[in-house]
Amino acid sequence: MNTLDHCFLYGIVDLGYVQPEAVPDVAQKLVRGGIDLLQLRAKNKPLEVIRPLAEGMLRITQPANVPLIINDHPQLLREVNAEGCHVGLGDLKKLRTKVKIPVFCIGGIKETNFTQVTNAGGERVCIVSDLLLAPDINARTRAIKAFL
Repeated sequence: MNTLDHCFLYGIVDLGYVQPEAVPDVAQKLVRGGIDLLQLRAKNKPLEVIRPLAEGMLRITQPANVPLIINDHPQLLREVNAEGCHVGLGDLKKLRTKVKIPVFCIGGIKETNFTQVTNAGGERVCIVSDLLLAPDINARTRAIKAFL
């Protein structure tokens, strides 16, 4: 399994961009493109929807040694055997967890502004729309990964 210190490109399969039935195909394209870490983001979806999507993504990510991160539902980690969970500050305080991990630059990062991020010292990035809306997800993932 990729360790965080070897992860530089963090992708998010966000149900705001991807229909649930397309999740396996998108996850496969991101993994084949070389994504290092992949998150399932299903804001405001019930656990009954999230659980099978996470299980399906794990069948893609685990053989490729790509950690799967679940958004907002740490209780699913044990249930589906995902490698991590993304939580907000409020959740983190509730969990009373101290986390020391590599920093990923996130927020509006696209191929067009990627060099600004790396020139500012960013080594690890999380990219959503620029990957998920690309005509060729695999090629876009490979192109960005080549810069890291």
